[in-house]
This record gives sequence, C-alpha cells and structure tokens, in this order.
Amino acid sequence: MLKRLQQASLQLNYSKCVFGEEKVEFLGYLVSSAGYKLLANKVESTVEFPRSKTIEELRRFLGIINFYRNSIPHAAEMQAHLNKFLSDSRKNDKRPVDWDNSAIAAFEKCKQSLVDVTLLDFPRPDAPIRVITDASDTAMGGALEQRVEETWRPLAFFSGKFNPAQTRYSTFDSKLTAMTESVKYFDYYLEGRKFTLVTDHKPLIYSHNQSHDKAPPRRLRQLIYLAQFEVNYEYLPGKSNDVADALSRIESAPAEPIDEPASCDFPLSIGSITIPPRIDLPDIMSAQNEDSELSDILKDPNHKLKLKIIPLGSENLKIYCESGEGVNRPYLPASLRKESFSLYHGDAHPSTRAMKRRVKEHFVWPNMDKDIARVI
Repeated sequence: MLKRLQQASLQLNYSKCVFGEEKVEFLGYLVSSAGYKLLANKVESTVEFPRSKTIEELRRFLGIINFYRNSIPHAAEMQAHLNKFLSDSRKNDKRPVDWDNSAIAAFEKCKQSLVDVTLLDFPRPDAPIRVITDASDTAMGGALEQRVEETWRPLAFFSGKFNPAQTRYSTFDSKLTAMTESVKYFDYYLEGRKFTLVTDHKPLIYSHNQSHDKAPPRRLRQLIYLAQFEVNYEYLPGKSNDVADALSRIESAPAEPIDEPASCDFPLSIGSITIPPRIDLPDIMSAQNEDSELSDILKDPNHKLKLKIIPLGSENLKIYCESGEGVNRPYLPASLRKESFSLYHGDAHPSTRAMKRRVKEHFVWPNMDKDIARVI
C-alpha cells in the first residue's frame, strides 16, 4: 500500500494513521479485515432518537439514515412516508410533524433498519460479482454481491423511489428501470468487469437478444446502456430471491420523485485528475516532455484542445490537462495510447461507442475517435 501511495506521489498524515490494529473506527464505521459495519454507539444513539417534533428535527433524523443508505436494503421505500413531510419545507422549519400510524411505523422501521444492518464485505478484484434487482409498484432496489468461498456476500445496496410517471410503467419496464438504475449506481464497481444481472422477471433474460424496432425510445436507451457491459443475465424466481422478495413485500407509501443516482469514477483519483491505475502520472509527465505533438498544440492558440499545466503534490510533478466540469483529463502522449487501448479493451471487449466513452472519461488527444475506431 505504501509503495502504491509513493508511486502516486501521495503523502499520509502520520498523526491520523493507525497501525497494528485489528479494528479501526473510520467515518462512522467499524472497519476490520472481515469487512465494515456500523459503529455500535451510532446505532444505539439512532435507536434512542426521540420521535421528531418539528420538520427540522425529522430532517436531521433522515440525514442520519441517509448517511448509511448504502448499507440499508430498500432504504428509499422505508423513508417514503417520512419524506413527504419534507415536501415544500424550508431550512430550520419549526412546523410540527403531523404523525399518523403509517408515519410512526415508518419512523420505527428506519431505526430498526440500522440494527439489522449486515456486515458489508470489501471488494475483491478476482471474486465473481452479481447485481440482484427488483421493483415494486413504487420503488426499485438492487444489491451488489460478490462470491467468496461459495457464499454470496453483500458489498452495497441501492434503492430509489419511482416518480409518478414511472409508477405507471409495465412490469417489464419497471423491472428494466430497476436493473438499469442499479447498474448506473454501481458502475464504479462494474465497469471493465464481467458480472451477472439477476432478476425475477424472465422476459428480461432474453430482451438483449431480441429485436426492439418498435420499442419506446426510453426502453432502447436503457437496453443500449446495459449492452456496453460484459454481463450475463440470470433468472431467479421471486420465492428464491430474498432481496427481491423483501422489496416487493414492504408496505408501499405514496411515491415521491427522486434524483437520478450519481455515477462514480472507478479509476484511481489524484486530486481532480482521474487516470487508470496501470498508467502512472510520472510516466505521463515524462512522456509529455518528449512528445512533439504536444509542443505543436501548445504553440497553436487556435487548437481545439485547450491545455493547461496542473501541478500535483510536489513542484516536480506537472501534467498538461484539459479542464472541464470539475475534471482535469491529462493529455496522453502517443507513446502511451496503445497501453490505454489495452487497458480498456482487453478487460471487457466493449463496443466502439463504449470504448470511446471510457477512454474520453480519463484522457484527451487529437483525433481520439479515429484512433479508437481503428483499434476496435
């Protein structure tokens, strides 16, 4: 680990490091070699949290639950009845909460969900992984799991409420939406890896091999998105699918619109620069210094690429990047482009479109589309 940090020119704050411990408290979790789980004192304080008198207090309680959202199956469904109190609310809202039996039950169920949280495993790059998805009338959910020693262990959970339009979807489309949104949520685990998508809706198993000439545009977009991954589809009947069964049996509350789940970057991050873990920043800097094409770009004020120097960590590490939307993408010299193709194409054999998207997320250089299409 220390060697990898050194290679990335990252430094640790010794006063904030802990060595030789079997368990460490970190950001609200108890972390050990077996995995991570909620701190007992955090669970206890939440269980003892009094029923909120005002909307401001309820917002504070839901903030605690949402902090551990990735550890709680079908969290959105449980919170739906409480979230309706936050509609049209304002900061420091002192209005009283009008508790009814359904809201009280939802409040207690949210507290119990922290008690029931299971130990979450650490990702293992060589372990088989799967995503189990399902949808009820008003919500969707997914569980990311990996297989270790013949046992499927949970890594994280996703849940979301359907908006009013989505609650009117057919069974096929609601299940497909749950599948698509779950993959989007976990894409930082899944990109570049083989995995299995598990559903209790058999028509979805064959959907990627069928003609969709008359399918709605929304469905086509979802199927195209899933097609960029190297994925196997598996049917698991609802009675055998604990995650799906749990989601479908929860008492539903009126649907509330939700924001689209944010996508996360899978590669190693250094500041605001993202690069794949097998291409080092020092190598990029060294190659940039010897790249004649870069010199021509910098001399041309009208060039389409607008590059600027980005200092990293120390004064000796400076990379030319193109900045945009809060991300700095390094200019990749010609000598390293073949390596980037092998990195992204060799692992999962994506389509040309997917290959372009993946490489462009991390690098820039002139005529990228032509170079990538030539390789594919």
